[in-house]
Amino acid sequence: GRRLEAELNRSHRRPGSGFVQPAIYAPELHLLFQVFPADRRLGGLAQAADGGAMAPVLEAALAAHTGGARLAGVGVHVVRYKPARKCLFRYELTWADGAPRRPTLVYAKLARRTKFERTRDILGRLRAAAGGLDFELPEPLGTVPELAMELFSQLPGVHLFTLVDDAAFPELCERVGAGLHHFHALPVALGWERDMGTTVTHVTDSTAEFAALLPAERSRIAGLGRALRAALTALPPPRLGLTHGDFHGDNILVDGTRIGRHPQDPTRYEDAEAMLGVCEHVLETGLP
Repeated sequence: GRRLEAELNRSHRRPGSGFVQPAIYAPELHLLFQVFPADRRLGGLAQAADGGAMAPVLEAALAAHTGGARLAGVGVHVVRYKPARKCLFRYELTWADGAPRRPTLVYAKLARRTKFERTRDILGRLRAAAGGLDFELPEPLGTVPELAMELFSQLPGVHLFTLVDDAAFPELCERVGAGLHHFHALPVALGWERDMGTTVTHVTDSTAEFAALLPAERSRIAGLGRALRAALTALPPPRLGLTHGDFHGDNILVDGTRIGRHPQDPTRYEDAEAMLGVCEHVLETGLP
């Protein structure tokens, strides 16, 4: 704890940030508090959260879509942040000439370097193969490799789970379910897959993490981990296909009769039928 605290304070201290130090370790709680944007795994996070620093970066990255226009200002909003994993930003752009056809809102996903290199072209490939897909997908606008960042356009609409009281909610869920079936069948091979061995390893790691968080339940958690690993290894080889990692209603945007899928969570190549069963349960019950 103290070592990580010192490391973060050396590498992330910024003048004028309003905080005396970006990391504080509380030994009595065994907790390390980090002040955003201090993050050991996401080295570009501090720059990505600074509108002034991002203006020339976004100018260059978006030049193919803007004709090389100059930015007069960049507003930064953090939409979703998973420490040490990824951060989704919304940038509000003000152009020097005020041209209305240039994007005023751009989304950016900053991820770990290994994840970025693996996923940087997936959105473009999905759009190319998605003729007739029920989901609208945002347009990829470029990448910022030095920050491990993908840029993409805004999708209009409100989150699906904000409409649970709407009379049209069951029909929307039915359309989303049909869209997932179609999405899973898209002829896109990612070149890598999440096989059963990886899944079993993930269960092992998660078991250890939960046991550390709930030491009084360590034996029960260990037993559940063993049961899950045994059940997974007994399954026949799955039919691999595209899945939407961490699928939930907040990833689906509804704009009148239009439905869009927000790419804030990863697309994977794994057991699509198993993932679809979970998704259908969520959609049928309407539970977030």
